[in-house]
Amino acid sequence: LVSRALPHLKSLEVFNRLEQEEKTMITTNLIEFPHLATLILDDIHMDYTKQFLCRTHLPCLVELLIHYEPLSTIIAQHPEEARNNCSKIEFLYFVDVSTDPTDPLLNFFPTLHCKISKST
Repeated sequence: LVSRALPHLKSLEVFNRLEQEEKTMITTNLIEFPHLATLILDDIHMDYTKQFLCRTHLPCLVELLIHYEPLSTIIAQHPEEARNNCSKIEFLYFVDVSTDPTDPLLNFFPTLHCKISKST
């Protein structure tokens, strides 16, 4: 596992458009990246978005780059699971859209200082 091999990893960029093959397999050990501050989920399948935001412990995550739709879907379908990892995010970057500053999705991020939309 990357989390064990690189326990002090501070930034991670994930590329994987393929669907997870072992979805039915339940992992009893929570994956943890204790020092990860920046997570870039620019070009990944929804399965991995859910894995990182809902089933991975990211206690230091303060910066997230992601597509709007997968984030919106995860928060709508799994708000309690995503809350822990999203509660400390200060910088949120959307890859694909500009969001209105009054977008209700942004209320999910209580410590958000800056929301930036990146054009592709």
